[in-house]
Amino acid sequence: GGPFAPRLERAFARAIGVPHAVAMANGMCALHSAVLCAGAGPGTEVICDSEFIFGALAVLYNSAVPVFADIDPVTHNLRPEAIAPLVTDRTRAIIVTHAWGLPAEMDRIRQVARKRRRLVIEGCAESLLAAYKGRMTGAWGDIGCFSFQASKQLSTGDGGMATAATEELASRLGAQAGAPTFLSVAYDLDYNYRM
Repeated sequence: GGPFAPRLERAFARAIGVPHAVAMANGMCALHSAVLCAGAGPGTEVICDSEFIFGALAVLYNSAVPVFADIDPVTHNLRPEAIAPLVTDRTRAIIVTHAWGLPAEMDRIRQVARKRRRLVIEGCAESLLAAYKGRMTGAWGDIGCFSFQASKQLSTGDGGMATAATEELASRLGAQAGAPTFLSVAYDLDYNYRM
């Protein structure tokens, strides 16, 4: 409830070029919360890569099924053309990990996702302030997930951030980032992932 996390959220949102940012305990909390926002659960699927395990773990945390799409052998990013054949009625989201600071082809990936009305979650743990076609990673999808763990570009020891394209998504992420346990009030079954 102090002033520092909201100041960091506002500054981070400005730096990335998004309307909303929500501070989290770590990057994994951000990914887990993003998958929750997508409505993934038992009987649903989320498309992700098979090389960077954190997206798949976030899917499994929600009892959903990770569906692995092929990656580019040079960049290790999802191949846009590999995504469309995997989208089904059970698909809730696409997790795009930007590998090694190299952004994925987000314009093409978003085109597939928008056509099928699926949420795009960006895994930006390795791509802080990386840009693709003039837009920062974390600003292309519906939700961007960042890590501030000790080995990342910006370290707070641990910690993370989720960016959100809409007020609704920011509110849903915020419920996970700060379940009001300090008030002894719970309105939903939310996590306590505050930074």
